[in-house]
Amino acid sequence: MRKRAFLALACLLAAACAAPGPVPPTPPPPPPPADNLRVSVEEAVGTPETDAMAYARVFLDGQEAGQTPVARRSDPKTWSARVAPGNHPLRVEYWTLPGAGDWEKLPDYRQPRERFVRVEPGTITRVKLRFAQGAKSYGLQVSREAAP
Repeated sequence: MRKRAFLALACLLAAACAAPGPVPPTPPPPPPPADNLRVSVEEAVGTPETDAMAYARVFLDGQEAGQTPVARRSDPKTWSARVAPGNHPLRVEYWTLPGAGDWEKLPDYRQPRERFVRVEPGTITRVKLRFAQGAKSYGLQVSREAAP
């Protein structure tokens, strides 16, 4: 009888020792992925009087993806997002606020044409659009850099 009691106690102790300990805390979720496409728009203006407010609407894959913040025409205005790697058609519409009145879209023939931009894994694709001569002409530059 003592032997059975001893065996029962030994089994009980073995079961208690084999039971899992406290569960470690769950690690925090990883930070959200950083943006990998950045579009920056600015304009060279001739005089401070012509440095009115402006913004740009960004269209990606045929749909409006967002817009830059409103800022002076000469200040860089940046929109960014996380997009899937691959080729994406990108179009930018430039809007200005004249001295009096409502927002005006730059005429279609002066708007930058739609272009494909390639986003590659592990990189940040930068699109820099710079208007010159009162938004009569523009230059567009696409570059890539390694993501941090």
